[in-house]
Amino acid sequence: MSEQTPDDVPGIDDWQRLLDGKVAVVTGGGDGIGGAV
Repeated sequence: MSEQTPDDVPGIDDWQRLLDGKVAVVTGGGDGIGGAV
């Protein structure tokens, strides 16, 4: 496994897109992860 460098980290836009698909799942659940947040 190679050491991670700042160049390996995706841009913020990529994280925003990644979260877009998970937001509904996280906030939609009344318990579990959704309840913890």
